[in-house]
Amino acid sequence: MTCFENKKVDYYFNYLGSCGGRTGFLFSSNNNTVPPVEPSVKISYYAKSIDDLIQDSPYIVIAKVSDKQSWYRYRGVYFYNTQINVQKVLKGSIPSGKEITLMQTYCEEDTIVEKGSTVLLFLDRYEGPATGNAYVCQGAYQGQYKIDGKKILPSLDDRLGSVSDFEKFNILDKMETEILNISGSKS
Repeated sequence: MTCFENKKVDYYFNYLGSCGGRTGFLFSSNNNTVPPVEPSVKISYYAKSIDDLIQDSPYIVIAKVSDKQSWYRYRGVYFYNTQINVQKVLKGSIPSGKEITLMQTYCEEDTIVEKGSTVLLFLDRYEGPATGNAYVCQGAYQGQYKIDGKKILPSLDDRLGSVSDFEKFNILDKMETEILNISGSKS
């Protein structure tokens, strides 16, 4: 078992492979091979409501996912860094139009953002040794939503559960109003 600590999220990895243990393969982001196993993690931050997620996220943005995506291995854990273009800031001080790095862990609970998609992200700054100057989704999958027109869709299906009152705010205008009401931000 490997433990990787982040500011608010502790990831506990248990690699389950066909060989019955931890994988011993080395991979490089210079080739197109993906890691052999998608581990599962225990996430210590879990938002019980949209209001909690809004309050606990220093940054909330609507962004377009670029095609600049790379992955790497750090201390036995696989990470993806994706460049995202901030289109609208709903909370926090990231400038609109800025390209930022979204760091994600290669695991079931932190679905890698799709190239070319538009997303609503609840973010925090990454603080740790794996990469520099990056952001992470608050609560992994709980902090990442796809935008389809004016509809907001969870990044994962409900098999892992989502924020309990998400359905009340699954229309973009309603979510933006709720973020403004809770955070006091001006969008």
